[in-house]
Amino acid sequence: MRLTWREAMRARRRGLLPRLSEIFKAFLRYFHPAYHPKQEGSTSQAIAYLASSPAAREAH
Repeated sequence: MRLTWREAMRARRRGLLPRLSEIFKAFLRYFHPAYHPKQEGSTSQAIAYLASSPAAREAH
């Protein structure tokens, strides 16, 4: 499925997609020589999100 530009902007306004600036900042962090995934967020927060995500439960 491909999103049109209009659909992507609508999804971004609803908080379903990140801003392009956020994606670019993450890109720069990821390719920095001192990058470590531990800097991205907490594992417990990720586990809590996956436990409550309908999509994650459906995929399991």
